Amino acid sequence: PAHHPFTAPAPGHEGALLAALRDADAEALLRVPSQAYDLVCNGVELGGGSVRIHDAGMQRAVLRGALGLDAAAQEASFGHLLAALSHGCPPHAGAALGLDRAVALLAGGPRGASAPIRDAIAFPKSVAGNEPLTGAPAIASAEALAEYGVRTLGGGGADDAPGG
Repeated sequence: PAHHPFTAPAPGHEGALLAALRDADAEALLRVPSQAYDLVCNGVELGGGSVRIHDAGMQRAVLRGALGLDAAAQEASFGHLLAALSHGCPPHAGAALGLDRAVALLAGGPRGASAPIRDAIAFPKSVAGNEPLTGAPAIASAEALAEYGVRTLGGGGADDAPGG
């Protein structure tokens, strides 16, 4: 599924998703439509969401096939979710609205033009892409990179940090 690893495939495409995961076929995986949606007003995306996977077996297959999590890692990180799904969780969905996007749209004036989103974000990034409040971005630790299966290719990761 395209969106996040908890998004359900479109109805009728469950088999295609499971086959793509089983065969580790990334191209086939990208062709599986998901139940994801966007809320758009005047051409501006205000938010989005998805119908969630509500079958424990399918969720385990996605966690294993797409994220590479073995049974122990799945239990450690998502055991509570998998337990809930195994008890018969009904289909459910979620959505998130970008209040900053709505404010930018409203602040654009009567012609419907959107104001720059930077003018509506409470804590905007600097021109250099830094976030002054939290100091992000920061160099990820070797432990964090290993946990998520990320390998740096040079240019500022933990492998390139002094003493890293």
